[in-house]
Amino acid sequence: MFKSGIPVASIQGLLTGHERIGIEPNRTIGISDNLLNAHSIWLTANTTTPYVTGEIDVKNGPVVLNIGTPLLGLLDDAAFKFVGNIGVTNPEDQGTGGKYFIYTLATKASYLRVTFTLRPRVISTGYLLV
Repeated sequence: MFKSGIPVASIQGLLTGHERIGIEPNRTIGISDNLLNAHSIWLTANTTTPYVTGEIDVKNGPVVLNIGTPLLGLLDDAAFKFVGNIGVTNPEDQGTGGKYFIYTLATKASYLRVTFTLRPRVISTGYLLV
């Protein structure tokens, strides 16, 4: 039980940090101005990479991300479970950019007129890392 809670606690710590510095879900992102170190609250932080992070919240409906190019990123759900690649590592995008539609099972199919779709397994807050 303890091990399965570590990813959830890590994401919640990151999102709490986002809230404290004014990052708003679905509206703003954070850009690290320094490299991370051993004092970071990240579960698996790389100390040689600058990070751009944000919070995607689909509890109240779908979210569309308009992504430029080139971009290398991923989306995890609130339990740190992989949802999908964004940008050059997405097999459909391949670095061309476009609109990513993040939705739940409750979303109606009529919304699906965008370039790429990603669906988390749970209706919850997700974590964007680019």
